[in-house]
Amino acid sequence: MSHTFLAPSSAATWSVCSLSPTMRARFPQEHGSSEADEGTAAHWVAWELVMGHDVALHAQAPNGLLVTEEMLEGAELVADTLITRRTVQKDLVIEMTILIASIHADMWGTPDLWYFDFQHCRLEIFDYKFGHRFVDEFWNKQGLCYLSGIVDVICQKYGWTYGQLEPVMTVAFTVIQPRCFYRGSSVRTHEFKLSECRPRFNHLANMAEAATIHTPTATVNEHCGDCPGRHACDTLQLSAYTAAEYSSRRGIVELTPSAAALELKILSAALDRLTARVEGLKEVTIANLTAGKHVPYYRAEPGMGRSTWNIPAPQVIAIGSLSGINLQKPAEVVTPTQAKKLGVDERIVAQFSFTPKTATRLIPETQTDAARIFGRS
Repeated sequence: MSHTFLAPSSAATWSVCSLSPTMRARFPQEHGSSEADEGTAAHWVAWELVMGHDVALHAQAPNGLLVTEEMLEGAELVADTLITRRTVQKDLVIEMTILIASIHADMWGTPDLWYFDFQHCRLEIFDYKFGHRFVDEFWNKQGLCYLSGIVDVICQKYGWTYGQLEPVMTVAFTVIQPRCFYRGSSVRTHEFKLSECRPRFNHLANMAEAATIHTPTATVNEHCGDCPGRHACDTLQLSAYTAAEYSSRRGIVELTPSAAALELKILSAALDRLTARVEGLKEVTIANLTAGKHVPYYRAEPGMGRSTWNIPAPQVIAIGSLSGINLQKPAEVVTPTQAKKLGVDERIVAQFSFTPKTATRLIPETQTDAARIFGRS
């Protein structure tokens, strides 16, 4: 199913910048990125485990990726969290697409997991994030969009109205993020009353409406660095140029602690805008090079990831044994690169390993590079 124009997953952006959905539609991101594919596979492993199905290490997920130890550990964290919440399998709703018409008539989304405790009038929504970037559970806008749609589902099922449910329902939004190691717990929950949400729903609805008018407004914000249209945004361009102009001014100033903190805040925001502009220009330059267009000053090179075995660890150890080489570490096996250094035949290593390609890199051209290409000294 294609993505909705107003995606709940990007609500944190379009609730600030009305032009954001138009930019995402105008400059769609490539599908099949390594990070996105990894997340899809990790979600599949988690749902299989939650449903009581065993998944083996190095098994193949439906999208073709091999199951890793991190995916299995993340899935176990999801399952353990659900057990802690005392949910039972039949009560869980897993990846059911719902309409979110209370925010916008054309909005829909697919929450990862949720369950409704009828006896205590309590709803808990779980969002499984396999990436490393911190996701804040506190008044999470993606969660609020899901909540709005789920409340409609509950009202329809039990014949209630929103007004009847609002004063009595308790809501918990839980982020499960096993690979976010630097901020808080891997499982974080924000609990609140449905009655607290009305102004937030109204804000989302107003911004959704603003995003769908003929001329939506761009607003520079902290999410500009993730916008696929940042290279084409004149608002971000002007903001970045302004930041660059101020950053070139010189002088000696003795700052008080308050003044230093204020300047740090201002310059950090300016740096974010400059970074967003630079990253956007990098992407469009790579696209131009990939399309075969003439681009001065830069060239594009494919990145290469870390070599990985495509066979289970016991087979790797057996290959080493045939050559009289120990390929086992205390908790794992050596990498293909290390195996070659230890003396395993390179042809054998190549047969049972692969090196994934990573994102294309943008390399600045130098005079030396030009001389090498054209044969000039």
